[in-house]
Amino acid sequence: MRFDHLKSLYLSTGVFILFFTGGFFLSQHKVLWLDELYTQKVAIDADSYAGILSMQFPEGNKNPLFYIIQKSVCDIFSFHMPVTDKVGLSTKRYIPAQIILRIPANIYMSLALAIIFYFFTRFYSIYACQLR
Repeated sequence: MRFDHLKSLYLSTGVFILFFTGGFFLSQHKVLWLDELYTQKVAIDADSYAGILSMQFPEGNKNPLFYIIQKSVCDIFSFHMPVTDKVGLSTKRYIPAQIILRIPANIYMSLALAIIFYFFTRFYSIYACQLR
């Protein structure tokens, strides 16, 4: 049985919302990693958009698109890391940072899973993985 385009799109949107909400829930309960804190302090908070595009920061990843997106998300929410040491912040929960810094990753992962789900429901069926 094949689904029509509109039903596949609605189901995929539901899958996106489900995974996106789950990503926010998981973000709240997982403390920030040291590399997330280091990237935020060194490349995002300490640099401007022009500095990010010219890649003048000591970060190992030289992908400016990631940093531009992260900086724009932080600017939208007016978020800056508090002035503390990296180790002190990584051992305790800081919910705003845990959520805001992981928004792009939550969007990308949820969107990827929703697109895969859409592909299989649209071109095969909802029962494509069912064993016969």
